[in-house]
Amino acid sequence: MKSSLFMGCWDFLQNFFGGNTEKIRLYTQFSNCKPSEKVLDFGCATGITAIGFKECEYLGVDIHLPSIIRAQEKYPAKDFPNIKFLCVDAYKLNIEDFDHVICAGTGHHLNDNDLINILERLTTKLKKGKSLHFIDITITYDTPLFARFMYMIDRGRFIRSKLEYDLLLSQLKNVTIEPAKIEKVIKGINRFRMIYYEIKKKE
Repeated sequence: MKSSLFMGCWDFLQNFFGGNTEKIRLYTQFSNCKPSEKVLDFGCATGITAIGFKECEYLGVDIHLPSIIRAQEKYPAKDFPNIKFLCVDAYKLNIEDFDHVICAGTGHHLNDNDLINILERLTTKLKKGKSLHFIDITITYDTPLFARFMYMIDRGRFIRSKLEYDLLLSQLKNVTIEPAKIEKVIKGINRFRMIYYEIKKKE
């Protein structure tokens, strides 16, 4: 009950302040998915950005069952035949050959060891030469106080700087990593920073 209440409040705040709209814009912009391409969205929560990938073969996965149930309610199969959700641990997912893997908004909830292990696992789900799109909130010297307050509400204990992410992601093997991009999101009073890395599986 407490978890469901928190999810509802968080979704409301993100919708009210425009955060979800900006996430959809950024995730689709960064991934640049084409119609019919296969997309794996790790840590999809309630499917807040799934609508941006409705023309693709989208699979959202999350370990939190109430989130997946809510996502399935929002996107019934009869209306969204290309959008599917599974409640599954990333280590137990046995589906492969994706054109894109999206890992967005989850990094700041994972310690360094868990994050690297999960990213290593997720890259095995890609076709050769295809990309994992890692997107997360980040702290910069000019991050506004309101954004820092929202970060605190989000309860992520591992918000990292660009330098911290650069050092951490350099541990990944059999991939090439494009230089990070930092996007300033400005929507209403919503002010936050998103960092993006394209992690490409080697041919």
